[in-house]
Amino acid sequence: MNPLSGLDLVGTKLIKKIELKEGVAKIDVDLPENHQFANSIKEEIMEKVESLHDIKKVSITFNG
Repeated sequence: MNPLSGLDLVGTKLIKKIELKEGVAKIDVDLPENHQFANSIKEEIMEKVESLHDIKKVSITFNG
C-alpha cells in the first residue's frame, strides 16, 4: 500500500516494472531508496511476493 495515499502500489504507479524469470522477481519502485517509507514498502513487497510458490528470489530496486 502506498503510505502517502492509502491506495495500492500498482494503482498509484509506484511500481514501474516487474520482471519474472526463472523464479526471480525483479521489481522497480519509483521512490528514492532513502524515502521515509521505502523500508516499509520493501517489507510489504517482500512479504507478499516471497510467499508465492514459484518465487525463489526477490530483487527490489528503488529509482526515484
